[in-house]
Amino acid sequence: MDKYDKLREQVIKGSRDVQKLSKQSIFSVHRSELQNAHQQLDKATEHALPLLAIVEQQPTLRKGAFSNSLEEWAEAALCCEWLEHKRIMTMPQMERMKISVNEYVGALSDFTGEICRLAVVAASHRQAESVREVHDCVIVIAAAMMQLNVSSKFNKKMEAVNNTLRKMEDIMYAVSYTHLTLPTKRIV
Repeated sequence: MDKYDKLREQVIKGSRDVQKLSKQSIFSVHRSELQNAHQQLDKATEHALPLLAIVEQQPTLRKGAFSNSLEEWAEAALCCEWLEHKRIMTMPQMERMKISVNEYVGALSDFTGEICRLAVVAASHRQAESVREVHDCVIVIAAAMMQLNVSSKFNKKMEAVNNTLRKMEDIMYAVSYTHLTLPTKRIV
């Protein structure tokens, strides 16, 4: 039991580092600092892999802090992939980290909120195409999640995706309205 408690503490403490580095990676994405985002995500991966080895030996340690940190890691990976390639990273592409379905779905849900923040910045710069790309992405994720038979744990996540979709529709309206009302030619 003493050995298990020590491993549990190690996983909990290490999970904090994984989660913090993953959050920092997401913040770097918000600032369009892709190189920093990748470096922080790589550091998070370095911290997570030894913990993953422990969790494989003691599966009961996955729930809680470690699972939450992997969800945050997956969200950061999704954000980096979006900023760099404008696509959604699939669960098999995260195979190295052994992301579970629940962690992936949770990350996808939170990812919609993160790219919505990118859309707000794009809208402020009148980048209608970037806003449209994010809107289309959120629609695809929302539609896919509606087809899932989600447990009560994901009801809040689904609500968050639907709220993000509503925000994106408002942003799309504002961008299209602004685009129509701004003169395209100089009148004077």
